[in-house]
Amino acid sequence: QAGCIFNNTCDARDSMCQNRQCIPKQFVCDHDKDCSDGSDEHPECAYPTCGPKEFRCANGRCLKNGHWECDGDFDCHDHSDEAPKNPHCSSSESKCNDSFFLCKNQNCIPENLLCDNSNDCEDGSDELNCFINECLNRKLSGGSQECEDMKIGYKCRCRPGFRL
Repeated sequence: QAGCIFNNTCDARDSMCQNRQCIPKQFVCDHDKDCSDGSDEHPECAYPTCGPKEFRCANGRCLKNGHWECDGDFDCHDHSDEAPKNPHCSSSESKCNDSFFLCKNQNCIPENLLCDNSNDCEDGSDELNCFINECLNRKLSGGSQECEDMKIGYKCRCRPGFRL
């Protein structure tokens, strides 16, 4: 601590929490407690209503793209856009999310069991097509924008303003 002086001010782009912590101004009243004391989400926050094409998370936050509901990725910090918290997500694709893999027989197994030379799905689907990077071949992946290679398969994503 020698030579260190407590910083009593924040940068012009930042906001100061009650505990003197600095956070970016856009983090104030965004439905996430970014200050360690929670003072950035004060009772006076005026949260906007979600638009017709947006999804409202359980904590009140709006997702700009309603298609992000039940897409297998947690976009709400409270995970309310996906199963099991969201009752609308009942398709087999959304049955397993986060760090699980959906076997062809509809069983869910942890992703860390994929491609380990052990038939964890009991139908062998966790050992098929391992370590093939489909993203290297657009004809194979069909993705035109963003492709995420996974141990088995891939995920296509669109940039903001586009949808699959």
